[in-house]
Amino acid sequence: MGDFLKNNLTLVKILFIVFLVLLLIGATFIAKKFERAQTRSEKIKKYVTIAVFSGLSVPLYLFAKIPFPIFTFLKLQISILPAYIIGFLLGPTSGVMVVLIRTAICIPFTKNMCVGELADLCIGVAATLTSSIYYLKNKTKARAAMSLVFASVAWVITAIIANIILLLPFYIKLVFNDNLAGFVSMLAENVPSINESNYMLMYVLIGVIPFNLIITVVSSVITFIVYKRISKLYHNIAKEDNQKEENLDNSTEKE
Repeated sequence: MGDFLKNNLTLVKILFIVFLVLLLIGATFIAKKFERAQTRSEKIKKYVTIAVFSGLSVPLYLFAKIPFPIFTFLKLQISILPAYIIGFLLGPTSGVMVVLIRTAICIPFTKNMCVGELADLCIGVAATLTSSIYYLKNKTKARAAMSLVFASVAWVITAIIANIILLLPFYIKLVFNDNLAGFVSMLAENVPSINESNYMLMYVLIGVIPFNLIITVVSSVITFIVYKRISKLYHNIAKEDNQKEENLDNSTEKE
């Protein structure tokens, strides 16, 4: 498997990107079916809110990073948090839009030829769709908690697949000039039991799974704590705007 990836890395990347695009199109189309029709005024409020939360997601992705203790080249960040909140608040397609906008803005700053951004996009979309679609059917606290649990599972599974298929092979090729021994030596500095025969399994178990669990669990907990407050604020503002529109319409009719 490792030799196949090395010899066909370009093909694997193309197939992965095609799969990602198809997944995005299909998942977004399905998600759209769950969302109710909106008035023009509601759509404007929605897009403004998406823009604001996308703006919050970008600095969280670019600057608010903490090195993972075991493998310090992995950086912990919670830029998915705004997408989780918007997915709950406005629906699946809106949550996906936050992830897409964040990725589009951050791509010019990439240091890994967009591979990391594409993987983060795939992971973020999978988790956001999972949480928001499940929550949309019945907006209760229990449902919100379960949706975030399911999102964490989707996050970790997608991260494992993305690392095995795309991230690890590309990282070894880009940073270590396809020198597997150099990469394994770097990992062994922190975990001496890692060698060339078990590096993939050990990296996934010790690095990928706990690293991504920390990100999604922290993001999920914060979402669960703050979402209702943000939801109330959003709907209160929406009610005030609707009341102003009704008063304006009534005054226009009287004239």
